[in-house]
Amino acid sequence: MISNTAYQPSITIVKTAVIQEQLQGYFGNDMWDLTEPIFEKYSDGDSWAYSQKKLRFTLIPSSIRDEIKFFFANQIVNKRLSPSTMINYSSSFKHLSPFLKKYYHNIKSLVDIPYNHGLLKYKTFLTNTGIRIIGKGGYNTNPISAFNSIFNFLFDFYDTRNEFEKDVWDIRRIPNARYTINKAEYLLSFEKIPTLFRKTVKNYCKYALTYLSHSKVKDSIKGIGAFIEFIHKNHSDWSDFSQLKREEIEKFLSYFTQINAGLSQNYKYILLSSVKSFLEYLQRSEHSDAPQRPIITLFFKEDFPKTPKPNENQIKYIPETVMNQLELLLKRNPEDVTPPMDDRDNEYVPIAILLMATGWRISDILNLRIQNCLITTNNGYYLQGDIPKTEVKQHRIPIDKEVATVLQAIIDQTKNKSTQENNPKGYLFVRTRGKRKG
Repeated sequence: MISNTAYQPSITIVKTAVIQEQLQGYFGNDMWDLTEPIFEKYSDGDSWAYSQKKLRFTLIPSSIRDEIKFFFANQIVNKRLSPSTMINYSSSFKHLSPFLKKYYHNIKSLVDIPYNHGLLKYKTFLTNTGIRIIGKGGYNTNPISAFNSIFNFLFDFYDTRNEFEKDVWDIRRIPNARYTINKAEYLLSFEKIPTLFRKTVKNYCKYALTYLSHSKVKDSIKGIGAFIEFIHKNHSDWSDFSQLKREEIEKFLSYFTQINAGLSQNYKYILLSSVKSFLEYLQRSEHSDAPQRPIITLFFKEDFPKTPKPNENQIKYIPETVMNQLELLLKRNPEDVTPPMDDRDNEYVPIAILLMATGWRISDILNLRIQNCLITTNNGYYLQGDIPKTEVKQHRIPIDKEVATVLQAIIDQTKNKSTQENNPKGYLFVRTRGKRKG
């Protein structure tokens, strides 16, 4: 993830050596033939039978050619690019090369290009040459996707800063941070926080991560961001919150209500509470930016939305008619379903079976591990797993023999395709390749 700050990573001797090490042997060539035996061990049996089977790096300026080859080699070895994506990305060389020669012919590295300005220039260049940059549904087509992927990869590779120094944190790189591993959400962005207050907010969030999850801190950044945006607009001369009075809080509450009209009462409460917690933290830690007035005089209990109390009679559930349809579907041969279920659909069938058999959350099912998820006793079969939300370890629930048979089949299947490299945590349901590998 590229930050909008002026930070420019250094191209060090150490990083250059890593690139050259990766490009030893076949990967050092300026043309790769994907039908060569070297690629067989990275394909996992996938077919390379595309009309284009060769990657020609000679189109790329020599000054950055090794960087581009390094990106492809790294993604291939780590199985993060599918054959089709790799070929599609390489097809964008015919657009990227003339663009670089026209606007950035003196660069020694792709990351020498100022990202935001360069991306805008590239989009304009593609548009002027008749290349469609936005596909159907608003998705980026190959040239932009390739540029973003390669640039992001190299920027991250060269970036040696501590994670907390960055304006976008990768939660996976923060020790002991709590986040849902089976979700593709792992970033915390401070880019929308005005630069003047950004360091203060980052310091608070660094502390908050010691007791809050990634999602809670992300909500906090949104709430605090709205508050600071209000202060920045109405008091552009403020460099801290020392002058904050109840009068400003009341104006902010009105502003907050307007910009968040469509949100639920619960979420409004969460966002507003995060502002109070942030200011409390500044006071309790005796921060120089802290309000001089006590928080109790700034925020009143009545300021916070009343959250509806849960009604025990209003239980959320899937209607029985829908459940019956699902049960009938799961009993049918996948090939007899209209339209036929594809391989991806079939992957989800065991997950649906376990959800129905246990009543667990989907995050709990996706957190199951190969080892010890199926327990066999004299009294029958049990599904065993950890429940992250309630922090219950090795929770067991009885399952029938039919479900146990399905579970054992998935265990055997996952074991056969798992290695320490592609499934280090031993998940039962796992992606063994691509961006979400492991």
